[in-house]
Amino acid sequence: MERPEGHPGSGVTRYGLKWTEEEACMDKQAHPRAAIPEQGKPFMNQTIDVPPPASIDEIMGYHAHIYFRSPEERERAAVLRERIAERFSVQLGSWHDNLVGPHSLPMYQVAINDDVFPTFVPWLMLNRMGLIILVHPNTDRPRDDHLINALWLGERIPLMVDYMEESLKAAGRVRRPAIPNTHGTLPI
Repeated sequence: MERPEGHPGSGVTRYGLKWTEEEACMDKQAHPRAAIPEQGKPFMNQTIDVPPPASIDEIMGYHAHIYFRSPEERERAAVLRERIAERFSVQLGSWHDNLVGPHSLPMYQVAINDDVFPTFVPWLMLNRMGLIILVHPNTDRPRDDHLINALWLGERIPLMVDYMEESLKAAGRVRRPAIPNTHGTLPI
């Protein structure tokens, strides 16, 4: 049977990738994202148990954690901190030269309100100066925010989240919005 163009095993390039017969026969263990239908059932008729989409209304701001591993990286983090303060209305947190919370490297935190996120994060992507940065939403689920719903700029590092609450409400805590302590005026 002839395979359609672009089908795995057809030998046709699709999106710049060359599919081979071997790739078409990969099992789910070798390729975890491969969808393998149940024996004897058409794939399209199978149901998958997935939760409904979360609402972005659950987000109560964001945190960016700027990490450093050496005195030289700390100097770059200080320059980045100054540049952030000159350009954005955010809440710059304290320097943590010792490990704090779930973080496995020294860092400082930048608390960002929703209205600043669309310009702050793209700017940070282009201006992170080679530093490792974790950006995560703040919802009622801090563990998920750090592990599942996060963006990493640069290398991903381990986090120590075992002690973190699954839910702030269940723990009797409330998330507070960021109170900017900088009011940047320089152009982005």
